[in-house]
Amino acid sequence: MSRRLLAIIVALLVCGMALAVVFAENINRERFASAERDEVQHSLTVIRDALEVNLTSNIQLVKGMVGVIALTPDLDQRRFELAANSLFSDATLLRSVAIAPDMVIRQVYPRLGNETVIGADYRELPGQFAAVEQARMSRKIIVAGPLKLIQGGVGLVARLPVYLPGRDGQEYFWGIISAVIDADKLYAASGLLDKDLPIEIAIRGKDASGPSGDVFYGRPELFKNAPVLADIHLPYGTWQIAAVPHGGWGSSQAKYSESMLLHFGHPHTSSPGSNGCGARSTSSLVPRQLQRLPSHTCRVVMFSPMMFIAPNQLIVVLRPAWPWITVAVRLAQLLWQQH
Repeated sequence: MSRRLLAIIVALLVCGMALAVVFAENINRERFASAERDEVQHSLTVIRDALEVNLTSNIQLVKGMVGVIALTPDLDQRRFELAANSLFSDATLLRSVAIAPDMVIRQVYPRLGNETVIGADYRELPGQFAAVEQARMSRKIIVAGPLKLIQGGVGLVARLPVYLPGRDGQEYFWGIISAVIDADKLYAASGLLDKDLPIEIAIRGKDASGPSGDVFYGRPELFKNAPVLADIHLPYGTWQIAAVPHGGWGSSQAKYSESMLLHFGHPHTSSPGSNGCGARSTSSLVPRQLQRLPSHTCRVVMFSPMMFIAPNQLIVVLRPAWPWITVAVRLAQLLWQQH
């Protein structure tokens, strides 16, 4: 067989295998990307649902105070404390509850550590008045924040407007109930702070402003990394939560490639117990016919889960999972040796 004919046969064989492997690799990458997004979506759904449930359940607790005020509009501190005490179980995320008849805070529970807020007029607090006024005008529960609190720390504040029936039969605005939810406790109870969380998360929509709002949790740039998105529905408005895998998209595939590289040996090098291609002869993933290739005719380059072996300048593509490619490599080797 002439050198030219041998070169043509081997070249066609290599081109066919290379095209098949590239095509299959593209399909595998698409499937991997789809499966990766599905896994992120599942993890994100768990976190989103937990956030919604924890927020809603704690706000619902405070709604009971509306009934108490309806029965006793001139609630004093002692009776207020008796009513509010039942809201603060060990599992609660509430940090404090305050009532503000006519927009001025008169009672707060627990009182210890929160004395500084008593007497504060929401109309004189620019950072909080907008949400309070929105609650008054809309007659809906408004979740503000996260924001820095007068008494220190960071929290989410649910503003509950209270309207009571007047003597003339018309409802009038009595005031505001403000429930402070500890932001860090909310994040922890919802799983955002778990060390084993497989995704990185960011949340935007401060003051329930949705996708157009500021990012208040996580890295803002995460929203530019093709994240999986979901909405967190609040009593009024939404937050938007985003998630990507830790390390970014494709990071687990990159780690697999790195482990394959370490398993087979560093490209262009040989080590004790390895053949001339730098692949350990004891590896179950390296075909015997490949292990017998002489060291002076090949070099190894590793990409993803594929390995490229090049006799001189000829690259032979091998994917160990494909037996027919292994047979083709063997055939090329025999043709080369016969010549």
